[in-house]
Amino acid sequence: MVLPNHHSCFRLRVLAAVIAASAVAGCGGGGSDGGASANQSGSREGATTDAQEDAGDPSSSTTNVEISGTAIKGRMMKALVTAHPVVPGPGGKPVVRDQPLGEPVRTGEAGEFSLSVPEDREGWVVLRLSVDDQTRMICDVPEGCTDPRTGETRAFGQPVSLRADLSLSTAHDPRSNGNAHLSPLSDLALARARQSEQGLTGAGLRAAYRETDEAFGLAPDTIRNTRPADLTALNQATDSTQAVRVAVTNAAFLAWANGSAGMTLSEVLTEARGQVQARGGLELHSDDGATVNQLSIIEASADLSNALSARTGDALSVVLNNSENWAVERFEQTASQAGLITGPQPEPEPEPAPAPEPEPEPEPAPEPEPEPEPEPEPEPEPEPEPEPEPEPEPEPEPEPEPEPEPEPEPEPEPAPEPEPEPEPEPEVPAQAAKLSWDAPLTRVNGDAIKMGEIGGYKLKYGQDPENLEQSVDIADAHQTEYLLEDLEEGEWHFTVATYDTEGRHSRPSNAASKVIEAP
Repeated sequence: MVLPNHHSCFRLRVLAAVIAASAVAGCGGGGSDGGASANQSGSREGATTDAQEDAGDPSSSTTNVEISGTAIKGRMMKALVTAHPVVPGPGGKPVVRDQPLGEPVRTGEAGEFSLSVPEDREGWVVLRLSVDDQTRMICDVPEGCTDPRTGETRAFGQPVSLRADLSLSTAHDPRSNGNAHLSPLSDLALARARQSEQGLTGAGLRAAYRETDEAFGLAPDTIRNTRPADLTALNQATDSTQAVRVAVTNAAFLAWANGSAGMTLSEVLTEARGQVQARGGLELHSDDGATVNQLSIIEASADLSNALSARTGDALSVVLNNSENWAVERFEQTASQAGLITGPQPEPEPEPAPAPEPEPEPEPAPEPEPEPEPEPEPEPEPEPEPEPEPEPEPEPEPEPEPEPEPEPEPEPEPAPEPEPEPEPEPEVPAQAAKLSWDAPLTRVNGDAIKMGEIGGYKLKYGQDPENLEQSVDIADAHQTEYLLEDLEEGEWHFTVATYDTEGRHSRPSNAASKVIEAP
């Protein structure tokens, strides 16, 4: 089918649009990982009770491990964060225990938090965010947010209160060296893991996060390992391309709520979570635009990038324009794969006109009767012939002009040599990992760094995320990818750091990981 184009932000690149949005809703709160918020009580589906496992006394632990992270949709200030262990449930299937490991902590002004869990426990934890009267969120939608408590519209970058039923969640491995990030996308990834066959196992959680990355066109492990950028205070020195992309995708849920028919952010996130738990992912599109869907969120991401690029400087505007182009391409790709966008249909050929009937031939006219021949007149006498005039002498013929020499024919231009077809990228072997990264534009202190000042990159990798023993030195500033081969079975972790021509090294990046299966 050919779909109508309705959205100006997609310019001529979007062949069609499938999202119909109607007016206006507030900017409230929404949903959780299927559990209750801090001000709710009672048991929860998929959660254990005290009879299934005793919580123990967290204060009795002699050593703890710190879990740090952020809560951004935009920045969530003074929200409550608790850690809940993933433990064996009925039939051995992992579930989330209702009782937290210790007391809740509040997020700071930048949405940051840090809490402790016992060091001697094994397995993942689920972090839950809930809100109360003290909680505020920074509005990260350019057209503003409606405060659910006062009904007033708060401008972009201003704090807004939240509905009490808003909650977010994410899963985290305390043994990893990365941070935990709470957002709408992490909430959907956790919901995807709950309904999968592997469930809340380590392998099931990692797979669910990567499937959610892929659904929205993000690089693998972006949702789990990348801190979303603060769209109200973008920083070229610290905000990577992936950080901006995951941030505009998270903000798109609020932007879509503002444009939907009477839905709040809380209702949008609750509906999205329900779709994922029921069918393993968001609906691809909605015919009437009344329900949240994957294509409408991607479309809202492009619109947000376009609107934000007008508010920023030249360098950040380039990053946001790239983000808009990425969202538009992802929209077209997803819609095309689903058969929602097709090329123009050929016009039918006109039927040939019927041949005209031949006209009847006219009857021949009758031949006229012959007229009688007249009698011949007598011939007159011949007149005497005149004397012949002398013939004039012939004029001399002009000499013929010499024929012009023919112009030399131009030599034919040589035929252009055919361009060689690009070689297809080789597939990454099963026992290998291909790493890629972006060259930094600035130093740690914010000063710009030129490519000529970059000495190279230091890759570290290993199976112990806290002790990456193996390393590779790449002394080429322009090489931004590397293939590590002959990796043994198991989960491998990788970091990259930049060093300049004077030998100064940056901090290593957040660790990426890949599971190598047995050959």
